[in-house]
Amino acid sequence: MTRFARAALLALLVAACSEPPKKPAAAVPDPEPRYGIVALVSETKVRDIKNRDDFMGALNSIWTGDTDKAVVSNYWEVTVFYEDGSTGVVQVDRRPQVQPGQKVRVTGNKVEPRR
Repeated sequence: MTRFARAALLALLVAACSEPPKKPAAAVPDPEPRYGIVALVSETKVRDIKNRDDFMGALNSIWTGDTDKAVVSNYWEVTVFYEDGSTGVVQVDRRPQVQPGQKVRVTGNKVEPRR
């Protein structure tokens, strides 16, 4: 291949691989709040088991009763019966301050007691 052919091929590859600059995403408006009644609040614990030692440690924690030893993170799922007759599950990072049977307002993934 000649130098000119190599330079042309390189220029074509660079032009084909380059992308135009991305436009900034438009801000997403907050969804309309929905109202309903809490049906269930449940906690889910995430365990990090990557290899045999982690698995054996998790089994050992079950036998000893120390089940929180292998927990990496946790989240809560709030099941809500909405006023329009539908049901939804909202996932939150912190323990919500709501109980089953309580009236709530749900905006996105935020659950608030209703007054």
